[in-house]
Order: sequence, then structure tokens, then C-alpha cells
Amino acid sequence: MGIFCECLKRINTVINYTKGSQMAQPSWVTGSGSLGTIPEGKFYRANLEAYDPNFPADSTKVKYVKIAGSLPQGIHIGTNGAIEGTPIAYVQGIPNAVSENVVSKFSIRVYTETTVNGVITVDSLNDRTFSITV
Repeated sequence: MGIFCECLKRINTVINYTKGSQMAQPSWVTGSGSLGTIPEGKFYRANLEAYDPNFPADSTKVKYVKIAGSLPQGIHIGTNGAIEGTPIAYVQGIPNAVSENVVSKFSIRVYTETTVNGVITVDSLNDRTFSITV
């Protein structure tokens, strides 16, 4: 019974903390839409930018994750907002001819989090949709 009560107490603390917080949504600096056309087989790097209005000078307060769609084959996103890799144009596992462009559409979530009693909680989030053509 003691362990159960302690767990319930922690859950209630997290819920109350989350409900009571007045965290503003992260604000995107990078506009939605196309991040450009990149040549197949050439290294690519772009940095998405957003900030936490509660800590605008500290870019480490926000994290990024892909939530929908797909990045071009060979490209990935880090939690710091860096999109990088060497793209390969594929459609359903079949390489395209060099003359064909492949558009990849994906949504990125930027979020902030807080740790309360050892439990990580997402404070606020904001989503944006992008595309990259290879």
C-alpha cells in the first residue's frame, strides 16, 4: 500500500504541476513549407529554429521530433533541430532516375519539458509541416 500511495502522490503532483503551469507554446522561427531542393548523394544540413518564450535566449530549452510523414531516405533530424544526411531519391524502395524529383513531406513537433520528482513531463508543444525535394 505504501508504494502505491507514493506513486499516486507523484502522479497527482505531475498532473497538478502541469495544470498549474502557465507555459507558453514554443515559437517557430523557421517558416513552414519547403526547405529546398537538394541534389541526391550530396550531404545536406539545415537547422530548424524555435524558442521557448519563457527562455528566449536559451535554444537548449526546446527539442524537436518528427511526428508525421517521412524525411528523404538518408536524412534524419536530431533533438536539437538539425536535419542532416546524404539523401537518396527512392519511391517505394525503387531508386528513381536522376531526372525525377521526389518530394518528402513531414511534420516536426517542437516541445519543452520539465522534470518533476524524476518524471519528465512535456510542458508545451507546437507543430509545423515541411518538405524537402531530392
